[in-house]
Amino acid sequence: MNFCKKCGALMRPGDMICSRCGTTIGEGGESSSGAKNGFASGFDTGAENGTGDGEGKIGNGFGNALGSGAGNGFGTGSGNGFGGGKIGNGFGAGYGAMPGTALDFNTAVKNDLIRKLSRYRDLLSENDELDSRIKPQSSFPSEAEVLYKKRTLMKFFWPFLVGGIAVGSLLYVISVLISLHSLMSIDPDSYSSAQAQLQSTHIATDVYGGYIVAVLVGLGVILIGLKIAKSKRDAFNSNAEFMNMQATDRYEKGLMNQKMINLRQENIQQMRQYENLVPEKYRSAYCVGEIINFIKDDKAANVEEACELLENKGSEE
Repeated sequence: MNFCKKCGALMRPGDMICSRCGTTIGEGGESSSGAKNGFASGFDTGAENGTGDGEGKIGNGFGNALGSGAGNGFGTGSGNGFGGGKIGNGFGAGYGAMPGTALDFNTAVKNDLIRKLSRYRDLLSENDELDSRIKPQSSFPSEAEVLYKKRTLMKFFWPFLVGGIAVGSLLYVISVLISLHSLMSIDPDSYSSAQAQLQSTHIATDVYGGYIVAVLVGLGVILIGLKIAKSKRDAFNSNAEFMNMQATDRYEKGLMNQKMINLRQENIQQMRQYENLVPEKYRSAYCVGEIINFIKDDKAANVEEACELLENKGSEE
């Protein structure tokens, strides 16, 4: 079997030019028999007789699976020194692609770490805002309540109605008493029948006049009371509506406050799966944000290095 001395590629019998690098066999071809002298005499010969094919397949398979980025340099050197480069080509070819695969893996790990830290920072920031807004739930009503009920007109009007009737009745009674007193003071012997009749007419007129006055005064009191009662009712109902709106608003704020309390507890439960990523000293939205920036900017490869940079930054400031 022949191998290219320049790149270590296997050359089939009769090949005069290397299919990989283009070197003619006269310039760089080398038989594997030379490799069997020295190191390969004990290993390679035995491998060919017993497990040579298997060893070759493993080596080439390993190389083909992982690539041939560094196979040329490493494989050729192995071939020159250790006999034919069977194992050298296989191992060298694989060695060339491993750094690229590791890079992709490290990038995925880095992105996953940044995603988790970002979620942890958002939860911390949200809880900081909730802490500044949450108030003791005991300061809010536990249920919606109506503090003041609207009142009807009669609630304010009835005193004026009673007062008007009372004033009118009192005036009428007074007018009647005055008329009766006048009637009783008449001496029938001192008046002629015509004069007595005229005096009786005057007394009756006074009674009717007193009645009319009593009714008018009573109506006046009632009408004035009606106007005052309307004004009081409207003022009270307006104030009651305002107070009830405030009570309703406080109840709704209590519901919102309870929702924020529940959300804060949910955030705490979620943060438990991320808090082990960061030392307790740095478990704040600001510190976690700085750690994320250090990792994104490739200033730190992990959280520990980012914490050291953050500690140094704090000491410098």
